[in-house]
Amino acid sequence: MSFRRVTRIYREESSRRSLTPLEPDFFEKLNSYLDDLESKLKEQQEKGGESRTAMLLGDEYQKACRKRDQVFRLRSRKIANLAASRASGASVDLGPLTRPEAAMFEAIGELIKDTRAGIYGTNKPEPACETPRRKVSAPSPNIIIRVLEDIPPFAGVEGNYDLKKEDVTSLPRQVAEVLVKQGKAQEIQVE
Repeated sequence: MSFRRVTRIYREESSRRSLTPLEPDFFEKLNSYLDDLESKLKEQQEKGGESRTAMLLGDEYQKACRKRDQVFRLRSRKIANLAASRASGASVDLGPLTRPEAAMFEAIGELIKDTRAGIYGTNKPEPACETPRRKVSAPSPNIIIRVLEDIPPFAGVEGNYDLKKEDVTSLPRQVAEVLVKQGKAQEIQVE
């Protein structure tokens, strides 16, 4: 592990929407690198106090700690989004995660599922929030009518009509009732 690598990973993580693939023990290696820097810094401080080497080591240590924190924050946000996606049923690639991140991913996913169960009611799947559909009644049967006068052509429910005086025809109930009310047709009762 080196400061250059930590900086490169930070740049990649901040410029990508997806997670930068890291080895499972990345953070262990990073912490080991930081521990080593801290030990070297203490050694230098004991030798000569504020030597140039001690100042450089101190600067590298502080910057590397900041980069570690930034990488963790960036990755944590992405992992939380992945966990939310998985909890909603999406397929998620866990390959880029380190071991501690995989554990965090699972914990966040469980928290989301538990919270959803509390909101929706225990042991219920996500509610199907579909818009209630309007009930459609079966089409009414046709009515047989006798046309009393010529009617100009018109468009109706089931097509266009051109009715002449004395025609006997079967029409949809809605159309026939309008013609009967207007006095242009007479219903014929069939028994």
